[in-house]
Amino acid sequence: MSRIRLGGFKVFENRAYFSSLCRTDAALETLCSGMAANQLNMGLVTYVTDIGSGETMTAANAGNAASLNPFAHLIAGPGYCKGEILSGVCRISIFPHDKRPDIAAALISALADGGVKPHCFATSPSAINFVVSTPNLDAAMQRVFEAFAFPACETYSEWLSVRREHEGSPQDVRCRYHEDVIHIYDFTLLDGLDLWNVTVPNGGIHDFAKVLLELGDLRFKMPLLISNSSQGEGRMFFAFCLANHHRKTVSQTLNRIMPDRESPYLGPVSAIFLHGPHFGDRYGIANAIVACMRSTEIPTLALSCAVSSISLVVRSSDETKAIKALSSTFQTRPRSFE
Repeated sequence: MSRIRLGGFKVFENRAYFSSLCRTDAALETLCSGMAANQLNMGLVTYVTDIGSGETMTAANAGNAASLNPFAHLIAGPGYCKGEILSGVCRISIFPHDKRPDIAAALISALADGGVKPHCFATSPSAINFVVSTPNLDAAMQRVFEAFAFPACETYSEWLSVRREHEGSPQDVRCRYHEDVIHIYDFTLLDGLDLWNVTVPNGGIHDFAKVLLELGDLRFKMPLLISNSSQGEGRMFFAFCLANHHRKTVSQTLNRIMPDRESPYLGPVSAIFLHGPHFGDRYGIANAIVACMRSTEIPTLALSCAVSSISLVVRSSDETKAIKALSSTFQTRPRSFE
């Protein structure tokens, strides 16, 4: 099979990873406010509300495990949360994916074929991000180069050469700033979506990739994909958005390929994308969004912070209220959403 041509990739090594599955929605607010207070660059934050599984899933990627230790109490409470804080993980981004399910399918299949189990996936409108343990980095990158072609590095061996040249380079960017109103480039809005949640046993990852591949063959657009897994769970949780007029096709495809899966959905929902300068290098952006939604009593259904964009999913009935609230927190050029 020919490789899919993409624009590029980024690798962030020696990171730390926080993951939780909770029977409460408190983890997201606590995590985002804590990262902001401790001036932790976002890198990656994901959240999906309980839409039928009985659990919310929250994850974050930061510079080191010590910086995530203040959130350990979230996974220590009896019966409420279970999860982990891992050191020595790597975050990899590939881009652009143009919201194509078949690109996500190719990535998931390639990693599964190589025996690599990612800790999570997170998308922005431009990139797909995933986190793997450091011992799996080389295997993961080898599989990435077997599935995709990049103009800067055509082969895995070329990447190894570049990697050796840059050993010892700074891994983190720290910044300090204060803005009464946070400046961003723009908002983008997509409405008329469904938010699906699919629980996949470890042995069923290939089947889920087949579902995405078929949806990609139909030229469907997938503006959001998030996943989470925990050690010892034996399963992976995926959440994704597709247009709600595709609901029947999505359900039929899941029934045919994954008849025993759990796949509740919410709809209609809307996705709001915030694009800004150096989002991945700035702390407090996700917290500002979460606090904004909390203060206006708008439930956050899903959140994905990746690269230079943050994706927020709310009920379609809350769309106008959410845009108005965000416009008072973030400053961009005038724009009408009527």
